Amino acid sequence: MDGSASFLRKSAFFAALLLFFLTLGHYGISILKRAHDESASVSAVDEITPAPGSLSGPVDINTAGADELQSVKGIGSVKAAAIIKFRTQNGPFTDIAQIKKVKGIGPATFEKIREQITIGEIDEDK
Repeated sequence: MDGSASFLRKSAFFAALLLFFLTLGHYGISILKRAHDESASVSAVDEITPAPGSLSGPVDINTAGADELQSVKGIGSVKAAAIIKFRTQNGPFTDIAQIKKVKGIGPATFEKIREQITIGEIDEDK
């Protein structure tokens, strides 16, 4: 009986081990699927999230205050002050490319910010 008892114990052990791995496999697949679904939903959110510096679309460089201008990635407090000073002295921008005339904003900075800025509607009567 020692041989058959040993065989039964080994069989029970392997059956329990198999059951354990099958259960783990089921839960492991569920966990992986849930993690994949969550990462897919995060990716979808990332795709519809506006670019940094434009929570509600491009920033109007003719009307934005310093804080709003600084929300544009690439414009800090010094450049924001320079933009406000420029438009105060020269009137509203009529084209976004005119921002390159502002001290500290050259072609490289303009390329970084061009998708984040706008000039809005210009009142020609003023």
